[in-house]
Amino acid sequence: MAKLERTGSERRFVHVEARVAEDGRECRLVLVDITAQRLAEESLQESERKYRTLFETMSVGVVHQCSTGRIVSANPSAARILGLSIHQMKGRKSTELFSEIIHEDGSEFPEAKHPYRIALRTGRAVHNVVMGISLPGSD
Repeated sequence: MAKLERTGSERRFVHVEARVAEDGRECRLVLVDITAQRLAEESLQESERKYRTLFETMSVGVVHQCSTGRIVSANPSAARILGLSIHQMKGRKSTELFSEIIHEDGSEFPEAKHPYRIALRTGRAVHNVVMGISLPGSD
């Protein structure tokens, strides 16, 4: 791949292939304009960089869980809020992390009623849920 640029013109990216003729006296080039693809890749990389910066620096905790409830990733704020490291959370379920998970009124909060379970089951966002948690050994 090569980048072509002339002063005062837009840049272009081209994929180049060269083949020498059997007699060795000529070389044929094939040029394929991949500018749109490269610009889309650059835009995606910039978007990913912005997302990653936001995810890592926001004050709100974010935890990503897969459909089985296992934690895929979490941001530093989630680790701070929950009192756990990201390493401690990854690959585990919330029910494995906390010795107690309760409703605001103190009653048991079964896993089937956890916000991620409801969201996965219904396909809808779940808002305004308060959960109490206790870390093992914090009693």
